[in-house]
Amino acid sequence: MLSSEKPLDFIVLIPYYNDLSGLKAALSSIHYDPWSYGIVVVDDGSKLPLQLSQIKSFCHSQHVHLETLQFNQGIIHALNTGLDFIYSNLITKYIARLDCGDTCMPQRFQQQVNYLDTHPDTDMLGSWCYFTDHENNKQFLYRTPVNDREIRLGMYFRNLFIHPTLMWRYELKDTIRQYPNQYPNAEDYALAYAILKKGRASILPQALVNCRINMAGLSFGRRKEQLRSRSLVVSDYGENAFLKRLGVLKLKLMMGMPTGWIMAYKFIFSRMQQKAQN
Repeated sequence: MLSSEKPLDFIVLIPYYNDLSGLKAALSSIHYDPWSYGIVVVDDGSKLPLQLSQIKSFCHSQHVHLETLQFNQGIIHALNTGLDFIYSNLITKYIARLDCGDTCMPQRFQQQVNYLDTHPDTDMLGSWCYFTDHENNKQFLYRTPVNDREIRLGMYFRNLFIHPTLMWRYELKDTIRQYPNQYPNAEDYALAYAILKKGRASILPQALVNCRINMAGLSFGRRKEQLRSRSLVVSDYGENAFLKRLGVLKLKLMMGMPTGWIMAYKFIFSRMQQKAQN
């Protein structure tokens, strides 16, 4: 059981399903005072159940908890199971997200904690990130607007908060206790929008996470379902009628585009941005 005599700086929530090497990579990349943060892993009914001893062997944290689901129920249920445990049993300043296979830059958590500590009006914080295809060693930098006003405008057209970069205040539990479950494969987009409805957000203009591109993962395998859910998120949470129509139109157009085209565009656009910066 994860426990602490004083509030932790943050707790990292990680859903797990049959990816031991990915979990090891993610946990091993976390650099922070081992007594000041916690890890909550939710095993979503893996074929070979994860053991608490395995998690402890991969990470530095002295505060680790494992929730094990008896059968696979999907990532939204796994994430909400983890949040329910955190909010019902633990006290921390912030909650952070990370996925198996994604890795953090050494300075990630120190920078995010420092920013939120010194910006009490910011409720949610993300960062830029790299997306890396390890099969062909291709990589692109995902850049976004960074201040609250530009973020609110940009969210009509894409999710600016890449899930494994996210950190938000624990105290939001009083108003947003779970991931919305009516948006399959876009629960992260819905959560970010829900937090924006309640408070302010910012994004650090540095790549603090390296996200693994997994063509067999949910984002690619259920891409059309994800785009439909994202359209519903924009329709339900957006407040500007004109921008909502534009955002939904963009998502509908994307449904007709092959995934390969979109990925090729992202790689090319990232290279163009880098050249413009140099």
